[in-house]
Amino acid sequence: QEERSHSSARQETWEFSNFPPPVVEKAWRVTRISKTFWARLPSLLTPDEVSSLYRLQKHRVVFLTARRGVHVQDQSEEWLRSNGLFSLGDVQVVRDKVAMCEVVPPLAIIDDKPSILEALRDAGFRVYARDWPYNRHVDVPRVNNMTEFVAAALG
Repeated sequence: QEERSHSSARQETWEFSNFPPPVVEKAWRVTRISKTFWARLPSLLTPDEVSSLYRLQKHRVVFLTARRGVHVQDQSEEWLRSNGLFSLGDVQVVRDKVAMCEVVPPLAIIDDKPSILEALRDAGFRVYARDWPYNRHVDVPRVNNMTEFVAAALG
């Protein structure tokens, strides 16, 4: 399968299929108790991608996360602050992204997790996959970066 080039850092996968389940569970347990894991994640966004996101300002921008752990809201807001995105929109920690989108229907959605992409697509939402090797089996439109997502959402 041909690899697409990405203008920003590469995220290989959040799937840990090469590791035994006890190792994977321990890794997620450590992540959930960390007070800084989510806040300190490196950005996958280039400065141009950050700038392009501000073209969405006339719309309500919501950063939905289903992350679990200690102070997820605060950590997510800190990550947005450190990446120049905090003033763009609100962070909402939710268990069910589909249910949240049904309450406030979005212009468009971007995600990378296969199960979320499928659920949003099946619920009829305009969803785009942030293209990574681990989600290519999901049949939804794909974008390589946030600039492409913004163009598609506003297009």
